[in-house]
Amino acid sequence: MRGRSNLIVHIVCFLVAICILSLSGCGIFNPPNRNSEGYYTRHFYSCGPAAVSYALGQFDEYHSWESISRKIQDNDNNWRAALSLLRKSAADITCPHEIVKVCGQYGYMVHEIKDVTKLDPSKHVALVLISSGLFSGWHWVCFPVVEHPAEFYGADTLVHQVYILTKKPSH
Repeated sequence: MRGRSNLIVHIVCFLVAICILSLSGCGIFNPPNRNSEGYYTRHFYSCGPAAVSYALGQFDEYHSWESISRKIQDNDNNWRAALSLLRKSAADITCPHEIVKVCGQYGYMVHEIKDVTKLDPSKHVALVLISSGLFSGWHWVCFPVVEHPAEFYGADTLVHQVYILTKKPSH
């Protein structure tokens, strides 16, 4: 009898977990949309491709958010696919290494600096990763489009990465 009651408890726990996960936005039950080519369409409109687009625009190069997103997603999607199983909104994420790689593909060198206050709008174009807390509000912005990235979320703003872009010399 004891074995049977343990089985029932396990089944009930499993069903409760399924219900909680399905109501919480779990990507397994509510996956992010992909177009016919396999690209996450949520990523087309996320802050990473937008910030890169604005940065390239500062150099008079214009690329759509979607074309930049496609290039980012072409580089490596395995981690994005895995995280999207846990949370649908993970399809929006653009990691720092992806920003560096895609900027290189567009012909830009990326130099990391630690102090966002060293940015000068007359000299620099930068991509800045900020958040409103360690576990919320992560966002890519383009400097100087956003003049004061360290104040984006007010006093709660945390600056995580600052990448200055410069055009690669042509040969």
